[in-house]
Amino acid sequence: MRSCEALKAKFKSSDKLLYVIGVYRHPIDDKNIFVAELDESLNSLENNEVILIGDIDIDVMQFNNSLVNKYESILVEHTFVRCISNYTSVEARENIFTQTCIDHIYFRSNKNIGSSVIGRKTSDHFVITAILGKGRKSRASKKGSSKIIDNWAVEKNITKFLNKAMDESTDISYEILSNTFPGTNRRQLC
Repeated sequence: MRSCEALKAKFKSSDKLLYVIGVYRHPIDDKNIFVAELDESLNSLENNEVILIGDIDIDVMQFNNSLVNKYESILVEHTFVRCISNYTSVEARENIFTQTCIDHIYFRSNKNIGSSVIGRKTSDHFVITAILGKGRKSRASKKGSSKIIDNWAVEKNITKFLNKAMDESTDISYEILSNTFPGTNRRQLC
């Protein structure tokens, strides 16, 4: 995709492939071109599990916006589910208060996924997180629909990690990470 910066990582577990696509779309780049390129890119990953995550700079809270509807329709056509429904950027400029959801996590997988928006800014956006695998299933998933989990425990641990990391030097130590997230080993971090 030329209308954004993107990184695609491929992971293999048993017989399944999982692609994680990290995206940064600059606000001045053409949103329509991005949506068309995204549609084309997702066609090539049709039979795989995929997580799309990043700063897309399309405010999905603008429900009446035709571009937002086109963007979300394309993701639904590719059987993606939105994981973030909260505001990810809150700003006050010249007495104008804005709230936007421009950082996104969408997934297509049969695994449980936990996601959250951490209420602490490390830049002009809040931190968004996703965790796959183990976790409690939402009530909806027990009925056979979506398996999205708003996992407060993930948010609590990441907030704890960020608080400790901010107190340390900019070099975040492995010890802080492993103490915050028991079971993490160096190989998982690389």
